[in-house]
Amino acid sequence: MKTKYFEKTLIAGLLMTSASAFAIPTLQLDIAGGAYDSTTETIIKNGNTFDVYAYGIQPNGQNATDIKTIQYYLSAALSGPSGPVPLGNVNLGSFTYDLGSGAIAVNVTSGMVFGTPPLEVALQAFDNGDLSKHGIFPTYFTEITLPKFTAGQQITAYNTQDRAIAGTPINLTGTGMFYQKVNFDLTNLATGYDLHWDLYSVDVKNGDFDVDDFAPYSHDAESIRDNNPPPPPPPDENVPEPTALWMLGLGLLGLAGFKRKQTKLAA
Repeated sequence: MKTKYFEKTLIAGLLMTSASAFAIPTLQLDIAGGAYDSTTETIIKNGNTFDVYAYGIQPNGQNATDIKTIQYYLSAALSGPSGPVPLGNVNLGSFTYDLGSGAIAVNVTSGMVFGTPPLEVALQAFDNGDLSKHGIFPTYFTEITLPKFTAGQQITAYNTQDRAIAGTPINLTGTGMFYQKVNFDLTNLATGYDLHWDLYSVDVKNGDFDVDDFAPYSHDAESIRDNNPPPPPPPDENVPEPTALWMLGLGLLGLAGFKRKQTKLAA
């Protein structure tokens, strides 16, 4: 009886894990005309102008917070020819971002903060509540406060990892996934430098600003103005992908079947 109960519990757990593994993340990023690069696990696009889309899906559950009441942030982090840009007094031009009410200019690097998101009130130093470095931080970044999601800005939910062909337009129809759009113009940014975008919410704990929810690092975005994709994230900071979880589930399921067969033979 105990063996059968264990097997049923294991199978149920695997089904739940598999379903969640292939679900669309609550938060993700996309770029109009961009494509998902499987090597870097990032949405990338070439050029000087970028329409970056921040997506959110309402979590299920009776006690789930209404996503339209949550404040989300978009960080625009500087990436150089060799990856993160080290601390120093460097003039690398500027870029602008526009939330729909006019372009805001950011001087690089004097108008940015050096460190790791989220933006801290005091010293901008890495701590356990910050975003993972994922090959991007610490570097110079700007934190943009996004307008909250509204019922009037929704599209049909999709997984940004499925955007494999560059130039494919985003279908801005349907319902099920909220969005906010931010336009970036990198024309005046120094040659060889790009921006990397992350999406997250923030929780304040004992005066410390920590990341609460965030778009998985397999669903972030980056410009590639020099046609050279960003380097892949370090192996130890990769977030497990659905395929890996599925293979793990199959392995555990096979182990359960083997255990059951051995029990019958012993009987």
